[in-house]
Amino acid sequence: MQEPMLADRPKHWKMYFDGALNIEGAGTSMLFITPSGDELCYVLRIHFLASNNTTKYEAALHGLRIVVDIGIKRLMVYDDFALVINQVNKDWSCTSEKMDAYCAEIS
Repeated sequence: MQEPMLADRPKHWKMYFDGALNIEGAGTSMLFITPSGDELCYVLRIHFLASNNTTKYEAALHGLRIVVDIGIKRLMVYDDFALVINQVNKDWSCTSEKMDAYCAEIS
């Protein structure tokens, strides 16, 4: 089987992020997919009192910090939780100072 032409490959990385809060605590996960299809997964435990919204923002923020640290220049970001994406894109307003601070940090 032949390798696809370089022009056929995407030139950007993808980042999927999520955060969760349950009886055992709070945590986040980030999945990165390279342009060649390799996957990198990161999982973080949150050691402070957090809401479900906070876990989502922590996941996005830590994911973006990883992107900067490893030098990714082109990135598509995905999340199944509309709140973070819409607040960061300024489609929705933030409803608390804490969420406002997360938005400002990510922007």
